[in-house]
Formats: sequence, structure tokens, C-alpha cells
Amino acid sequence: MSAPRSDTATVEARRNRLCELLADGKSEAEAAEILRQEGYPACVKTIQRDVTKLVPQWKAANAEAYEDVLARQQEELRDMRVTLTDVSFSPKERIILALQILDREMDLWGTKAPTKSIHASVGQGHQLDERYLAIRKLLLDEDDATCREALELVRNWLEQRKGSRLLGG
Repeated sequence: MSAPRSDTATVEARRNRLCELLADGKSEAEAAEILRQEGYPACVKTIQRDVTKLVPQWKAANAEAYEDVLARQQEELRDMRVTLTDVSFSPKERIILALQILDREMDLWGTKAPTKSIHASVGQGHQLDERYLAIRKLLLDEDDATCREALELVRNWLEQRKGSRLLGG
């Protein structure tokens, strides 16, 4: 169960304080801890969402300061990479940490590839069927003409198959 949403004033106050903390050189995790101590609802995920919302404002307001924040965060990630050589981590823990570092770097620099997903609604019965979803996935990137042609080929194939069954084939 998720926590209740903060009101607009609380969100704005938390984001303003977050800006101050990040400007003081605090990491997102450190800022989250300080904000919690100050009484704000601020888990690390909330702080990451806040940062995502603030990025366009920061870029517009002060491109140089924004680049400094990015550089500091990149430096922190580089420092984390050094910990990957620490023998106290198991190989599995090293892989997990490495993937988390890469994921965060892609977030920072905006290099994460866009994703596609298929959403089905419970009220659409047939659309939850595995066969329907498999066909939809195959045709997802195709244009309308190709989709119509594919559906016509399937219809013809099914009709031929039914006809051959009726003839005993």
C-alpha cells in the first residue's frame, strides 16, 4: 500500500529544500534522509521523482549549476564503481551494483532507450488471451497496410484449413 499523496504546498516546500541540499553537495540518498528528519515524506524514490520533475526547471534557470550537479553525481557513480573491486562483495552483489550504477547513469544522461509495452484491461476478455497478445506483439511495429495484409493472410489460411478438414484432408 502506498503512502498518501502530499499536498501541493508540502511538495513544493520539499522540492525547494531538496534543491538547497543538492546545491550543498548532498547526494540524493543523503538529501532524502535529511528531509525525513525534517518531517517531509521523502523516500529515495520520491526524491528521484522530484529530481526528474525539477530537471527541466534547473536546466532553464541555471545551465551551469545544473551541469555541476550532474558532474558531481557522475563522480559519485564513478566512486561507486571503485567499490565494485571490493572483495567483501559477492560476485552477485557486484553485478547488482554495477547494473544499478549503469541504470542511474542512463537516467542522468537521458540515454535510456524508450520502452514499449502492451496493456490489457480486465474488461476486454479476449485481449487477455495469450494468442491475441502474441499476434498483437508481432504486429505492434507494423504499419496499417501490413497489419491488414497479415490478417487477410491468416483469414485465408484458416478458411483453407477448414475446407481441407471438411474434405477429410
